[in-house]
Amino acid sequence: MTKFALITLLAFSPIAAFADHSPATTEQAQIASDAFAMVNHKMHAAMGAPSTGDVDADFVIGMRAHHIGAVEMAEVLLAHGTDSATRELAQTIIDAQTGEIAWMTDWLLRHGFE
Repeated sequence: MTKFALITLLAFSPIAAFADHSPATTEQAQIASDAFAMVNHKMHAAMGAPSTGDVDADFVIGMRAHHIGAVEMAEVLLAHGTDSATRELAQTIIDAQTGEIAWMTDWLLRHGFE
């Protein structure tokens, strides 16, 4: 399955995408839920950083926080998720956004915002 087909399947057919899903135990689900909540809180706090006065820098700072949150959420899924399709999507997110985070960090350093 192509990445585009997988994303389309997950976005538009959530019931079909998880037809072979093995649900986690209640304890596992709670641990994952707590981890997602922690990642979300951290990501939104970082995304709410005060403005630098530079539109480009503010965009990069916010997007980097967003991407870091996405990678951390994907890592939670890989630690606790059992569905092969969501695990594949999580790994795709990690692979793509890790490089983008590095690019944004480098941009911030080169422009004096780090």
